[in-house]
Order: sequence, then C-alpha cells, then structure tokens
Amino acid sequence: MDETKTQILVVDDDVALLGVMETCLQMKPEYSVEVTNNASNALKLIDQGFFDVVVSDYSLGDPEIDGLDILREAKKRNEACQCITITAYASLEISLQAIRLGAYDFLTKPFQLDELNLTVGNAAEKVRLNKENIELRSHIGEMSDSIQQIREDHGALMGELNMMKERGLQRGPTGAIPHSRPEAKTRVQAYLKMGATIGDQLEHEHDKLKNLFDKGLITEPTYRKGTQRRVV
Repeated sequence: MDETKTQILVVDDDVALLGVMETCLQMKPEYSVEVTNNASNALKLIDQGFFDVVVSDYSLGDPEIDGLDILREAKKRNEACQCITITAYASLEISLQAIRLGAYDFLTKPFQLDELNLTVGNAAEKVRLNKENIELRSHIGEMSDSIQQIREDHGALMGELNMMKERGLQRGPTGAIPHSRPEAKTRVQAYLKMGATIGDQLEHEHDKLKNLFDKGLITEPTYRKGTQRRVV
C-alpha cells in the first residue's frame, strides 16, 4: 500500500457504473482505487485494509447488507474515513441515518462524473488536512516535552548559579570573602545574565504553546505537560 496516496474503496453492484467510476478516479495519480460489486467482499476489504475514502451505493443487491452497513464498518475500522453514500433517489430517512453514522456526503443517481470527482476530491482533502493536523499535534507534543525538559534543566542551573553567587558573597571568620576573585564574580554575574535571557526565551516559547492551546491546536494534557514548572 502506497501511504502517500489516498486509499479509496468504491462499492456498487452496478458493474457498468462501477467500471466508469473506477476509471474516472484512477485518472488521479494521487488516488489508489479498489472496487468491488459484492457487499460481503466490501466488508472483508474494509476489515483487512485501511481506506481513507469509501464510496458506496446504498442498495447493493444483498438482502442483509446495504450501504449503511458499509459506512458503519468503515467508520469502525477507521474513524477518520470519509464515507460517501450513493442513492438512486433522495431519501430523507436514509440521509438522516447516514449522517448519524458519520457520512461525509451523498451522491444521487444519476450523477455526473464531475460531481463524483468534486465530492471525492473534497473528501480526500479533508483526509489530508486531518493527517496534517495529527502530524502537527505530534510535533507540538514533542516540542512541549523538549521545552519542559529545558525548563527543568535551566531552573536547576540557575539555582546552582545563585548558590555560587551567595557563597561568594558570604564572609568567612576573618571577614574575608572566599572565592572573591574579580574574574570569578564576573563570570558568575555573566552566567546569571545569560541565564535570565534564556529564561525569557523559554517564557516566550511557553507563550507560543499557550497560544496554540487557546486556539485548540493542542490538547490540555500536552499543554500542561510543557508548563508544569515555572522558570525561576
């Protein structure tokens, strides 16, 4: 299976129409198209494979399996699958059932090939966007993990630098300040200044995560994980 292509299954017991739809969709190089005119075989294909888009006639010439059964199984196998139901007539009851089951769109026979191309193309675009969103969320999750680790490491480092600064300013029994060489003090002060700058940058990254969270692009657990510890 070529995962770079949109995986499409077309189901219709009208062999002539099935052949026309197959030829039409196969003209798109970004599609990988599989067809069947048998309802039972369609269920087997769905169970064995992974389809991004399923186009199925409602009436499949099988007394036990119809297009809604195909839709139901396709969504069960892959919730993100976009299902298009074909009907020979506009039926409100069938449409409502299909919508409740998660149908993406409908085609009413007779339809033009332009309608088929447009409807399948829109469904394929939605699949593509869904995949990009999942990938984006994954990258954001990784970024959140990295920021959290850096914030922890930075906090620990700043704590050590502050301790060094405090120890350097404490007077000994003779009144002298141990480790008070000017260059050592200067280095500690420079490190603290650099640390504060890094802290500001980390806070900026934290604000970017918050913005993504506010827009609904990342889940609360992912956002909270990247903001568990404040930089000191």
